[in-house]
Amino acid sequence: MSRVRALVEGRTELIFVQEMLAPALLAEGVYVSATMLGKPGRRGGIRRWETLRRDIEHALKGDPACTITTLLDYYGLPVDWHGRVRHPAASEEATAIERRMATDIRAALGPSFDDRRFIPYVQVYEFEALLFAGPESIADALGNPELADPLRRIVDECGEPERINDGPATSPSKRIIALAPSYQKVRHGSLAAMRIGLAAMRQASPLLTGGLLAWWRLRTPREAPTSFRGPSLIGHHRASNNAAHPTLPHNFRPSRNRPPASLGHRRR
Repeated sequence: MSRVRALVEGRTELIFVQEMLAPALLAEGVYVSATMLGKPGRRGGIRRWETLRRDIEHALKGDPACTITTLLDYYGLPVDWHGRVRHPAASEEATAIERRMATDIRAALGPSFDDRRFIPYVQVYEFEALLFAGPESIADALGNPELADPLRRIVDECGEPERINDGPATSPSKRIIALAPSYQKVRHGSLAAMRIGLAAMRQASPLLTGGLLAWWRLRTPREAPTSFRGPSLIGHHRASNNAAHPTLPHNFRPSRNRPPASLGHRRR
């Protein structure tokens, strides 16, 4: 079984990896864990490449049997982040950034480094695009079922969730906020995602979810746990197999249920 550790930039991504991707990939023979970037008390967010590079090097050196990947939001990167330029095709620029990241890590760790152990991933779609696979679930998470119809109309107008990401003012998150100013990514977005489920997301948004799953389906045998161990972030709230979605309390706050892991730095 392969073992993969994902370095993510925020709590929402942490929950998404731990609660949705990890169980799915375990069935593929890949054990995935997630770590939120940053020091204790200063977790999450886009960091300078030089700082992130040290985090990646630390993770690779600290666990030689593990593959390291990243989950970074392309649109959240500063314009000049690691050579980023304003490219008309976001996917092409994201790929170029990934290549530069991989090149830097290879150079830093030397010729003996197995570069298959680092797979950078820069996501070109907003997390909220995945949520449009289930407009009703977004509305339920926000406590306002009447929002389901206008959210569904957005999908109908764009054709599919992957096409909603068409501008700073009309991106998926901005569209949700326009209808529900109280929307919070960590609280409402995570709850909606878990209610929708990965299967529905994959059906509605094959490009979004396919990219994540394809990057992390690593077949190289490595030491790994034989099961997805550890307490589930929402395990004790999950509904039965007959339920349409997990039932969570209205005041569900992931960060209080289990503090997210952080990637600290070694003392010099």
